Amino acid sequence: MYQVMIVDDEKYIRKSIINRINWDSFGMTVTAEAGNGREALELLKQTPVDVILADIRMPLMDGLEFLREVRKSHQKLACIIMSAYNDFSYAQNAIHLGVEGYLLKPVEEEELEPLLQKIADNLNENRLAGMMKETEKSPVTLPLPQILAMAFSCETEAKTTTAGPEIKSLINTCGQNTGLPFFTYQICDVCRSGSFVYLINTKQMDRQTASGIAEEVCRHFGKPPSLTAAVSEILEQTEIKQAVTQSLATLKHKMFHPEVSLISNVCCGHSLSAEESDQLRQRLDQLHRNILKEKYRCVETDLNSLIHNMIRNTYSSAAIEHLVEEILILLKRLPDAITNNQDFNILYHKFKSQDYLLSYRYAEDLKKELIWLTGHVLYAASTDKWTDVAAALKNYIQNHYSDNLGLTDIAGKFHLNANYISTLFREQTGMTLCSYIEGVKMEKAKQLLQESSLSITEIALETGYSGSNYFSKVFKKYAGVSPKQYRKENEMGAANYREMLSVQR
Repeated sequence: MYQVMIVDDEKYIRKSIINRINWDSFGMTVTAEAGNGREALELLKQTPVDVILADIRMPLMDGLEFLREVRKSHQKLACIIMSAYNDFSYAQNAIHLGVEGYLLKPVEEEELEPLLQKIADNLNENRLAGMMKETEKSPVTLPLPQILAMAFSCETEAKTTTAGPEIKSLINTCGQNTGLPFFTYQICDVCRSGSFVYLINTKQMDRQTASGIAEEVCRHFGKPPSLTAAVSEILEQTEIKQAVTQSLATLKHKMFHPEVSLISNVCCGHSLSAEESDQLRQRLDQLHRNILKEKYRCVETDLNSLIHNMIRNTYSSAAIEHLVEEILILLKRLPDAITNNQDFNILYHKFKSQDYLLSYRYAEDLKKELIWLTGHVLYAASTDKWTDVAAALKNYIQNHYSDNLGLTDIAGKFHLNANYISTLFREQTGMTLCSYIEGVKMEKAKQLLQESSLSITEIALETGYSGSNYFSKVFKKYAGVSPKQYRKENEMGAANYREMLSVQR
């Protein structure tokens, strides 16, 4: 459980917050209370905590001064500021101190709980990353000798924000009925698809029992399956990475079995054989030669056939991911006027996201999306439809991405009808104008996260968003990971980070 401290000079407010929040659902417990910042600093010396909720206006030492002192020795503590005053200067100061949120009093559950979930997700990620990092150096120490991973995918979009704690609670409830000792560690959602992984530390549980628990959890979410699960093998406690890898790789095959709640190894296809790999390479080489000869219609026909043949349940998810990667490499060989690097990244950004296959419920949806996107680019190449209007619109957006760009405003700048430029832009680029604007902002945000030391809030403002919360939500939907995760991934090196946190390709 993560330890929480509440700092407020009014005792009844502290008690109200403690009593109104279901702390267990976030894996938290309130272990300390303080009436002012000075008292809280003394408590911190004796009682380490993970999360602090602090009022701004308190006697002896106010909330902001308290946080400044906390940051000197506890850089990674998650903090939420509370205030009865809607004063922007307070919020600015709090942001500079790296708080997770700024809430007006009286604090409402619907405002506090999403912040607590966000903090819990970050803490869970950091805990798992630490475990995995330690496995590279020396064996981790878990209470029990064996582990397995349970991966779940929530198909109901409205439930993805609350599903994590609910699934964990159900795992514990169902697991207790077995009478076997175990511990559950929740890893936050692994991609924008609303998928979750839970590490089960156990001693006597076999895979059949674990699968039964996973199926029982899925039944609680109703039929047709709105929750799909996959379970790894029982492994040694040092093999955390392998357990996570197995569960996610198996879960990706849910798109071939939408009626099944538990995906088993039997459902998973085979890897490409040496002969099949050679045949794929020959077909891709022929497609490349036809691109060089500008036989774009022929390329489109052959590519459609290749996509239809490869995306089927007889192949593993790794084989399908390999095919998609090869297709993207192939299309990058089209003329630069068509595959402008930024435009290409925006159009195909979904397929560059971590574990993107988990976002598909049906294999047919993946086929259709790939065929439509590749067909559009090849059609544009064959008809030379990248016209001056689309180029001018893109140039304007790229130079004004930090503005609050709206379709009507852009249409006014070009003295054109909004519906007309929207239709024209989609026909010529394969994207809606709104998607392109968002894509430009997100690609710029990626660059800033990699190359600058700006805070998440500052990057949000730089890219035309009014605050970090909405910006982070859009970024995660676009990139598949949060801005914080993306920055961490690039600091550590993409290859190393993906090896630790996701399925090995």
